[in-house]
Amino acid sequence: MCIYYCVTKFFVEVLKIIPMVIIGGITAYIAYQQLLIQKNKLRHDLFDRRYKVLSAVLDYVATVKRTERNAREDLAFDYVDIHPAIKKLFAIYIEAHFLFGPEIVEYINTMIQKAKEVFPPDKATLADENIKWFSEQLEGGIILKKFRDYMSLKGIHG
Repeated sequence: MCIYYCVTKFFVEVLKIIPMVIIGGITAYIAYQQLLIQKNKLRHDLFDRRYKVLSAVLDYVATVKRTERNAREDLAFDYVDIHPAIKKLFAIYIEAHFLFGPEIVEYINTMIQKAKEVFPPDKATLADENIKWFSEQLEGGIILKKFRDYMSLKGIHG
């Protein structure tokens, strides 16, 4: 009788533990799913912020090209046309330090420096080699190639 009582008590105790193990497993699974959701949300949020930087860079290059073309054709050329794009790029340049690696930050800095050379303060001449550089960046897809690794959403579970 003692053996029967001991075995029965053992099984009762085991049966008490099984629901706790099941609940613990379900809780761990839910926590893991929440982790995946938060990682994906972070990647989407980071993508949105990085896209804002990419958009500002593309806008800046397009504005430089448009302003240069107007200057060459003597069509209402005014440095005021480029100021909003420059202000936007400077604001984004600060943000880029926290969103991208040093190669993208240096690339944006190079753009700023080359634009200063494209539009010299004396307005007498335009730097042709830098205009060509901006054309290559935009039309050759170099900007998108540089940003591609940072803009990828690979690995997002659908």
